[in-house]
Amino acid sequence: MSSFGNNFYSKGELQKALLSYENSVRLYEEVGNRSGLAQILENIGNIHFVRSEFEKTRQYYNRQFEIVKSLNDNLGLASAYGCMGRLSAVVNDYTKALKYNKAQYKLNKKLKRKDALGISLGNIGKMYFDIGQYSKSIIYFARQYKISSTINKLSDMQSSLVNLGSAYLLKENYTKAKEFYDKALRLTSNKFLNLNTFVLLSNYAQLLTKIKKYDEALRMCKKILTKEKSCSDKELVICVKILREKVMIDSLVNKVLRKSALRNNFKNNILKNISKIEMFIEGLSKKEYIADVYYYLIEILFSIKILNMNHPKEKQYRENAIAIHNEVLSIYPSKNYKIQLRNILKNKF
Repeated sequence: MSSFGNNFYSKGELQKALLSYENSVRLYEEVGNRSGLAQILENIGNIHFVRSEFEKTRQYYNRQFEIVKSLNDNLGLASAYGCMGRLSAVVNDYTKALKYNKAQYKLNKKLKRKDALGISLGNIGKMYFDIGQYSKSIIYFARQYKISSTINKLSDMQSSLVNLGSAYLLKENYTKAKEFYDKALRLTSNKFLNLNTFVLLSNYAQLLTKIKKYDEALRMCKKILTKEKSCSDKELVICVKILREKVMIDSLVNKVLRKSALRNNFKNNILKNISKIEMFIEGLSKKEYIADVYYYLIEILFSIKILNMNHPKEKQYRENAIAIHNEVLSIYPSKNYKIQLRNILKNKF
């Protein structure tokens, strides 16, 4: 019965999978198979997790946890810690998330599961990254990369390198960020079938913008968008298109500052780029993406003031930026968004 549930789950038929798993629960309870029951309870919890039904998720994960603990099942306990860590993270209880992920790491180390060890280290790194402790996150991402390298697990090697680059990018150490992004790129297939690869290249484009290599950043954006159909996150594709428009504006502002003769021609082009960004926002639903885009807009408004140019929607953009950042921070207390909001309020760019 559980195999039917797994088959339905892999196809995305969650309701059918849930009904199958619930039948399996009754069967395992009747025959007294507590180990099998624990696995089914985890599966049911996973379905509720995907549906964002987090209280139900917690109930099933707790039942799973109690069973594997009573059975002294270290393998099952490691899985249970991972589930509880993931749930704690998504409801923004990072203290518990760290506790569970570190407990999972210790068990995986005891069981000598190198593959799982790398994942545990990456999860701990992500927790520190999300709460803005980038130096600590770098330690764990580096350890994940080292272990993944010893077993030649390319996906985890790439993931850890991307995360290392992102941590250094937020620490504004652009040299180190570029170093790790370059290493990640060398592991990347040209087929572009990996979402992690799409994230890597979009982050790399942002890095190139930060170091004022605008032509390279534009080429990177164009390269990404030629493979947009292979990206499963369609809103991320929109964000890359928005980034492309921002890079074009940054590049134009930079050129105008160097060549005053261009000043009479730049305003219409900048207004067109800003209008495109505003249009792209309508295709986004993820709050974090929308917050990032409004931050781009505020950065743009600040940069064009250097050219004595004001935008008619400046007040509206600023109000929207503050509102969406407050909304994001109410559900996702990331240090990065706190810094963005502080910069918006203080007009510090």
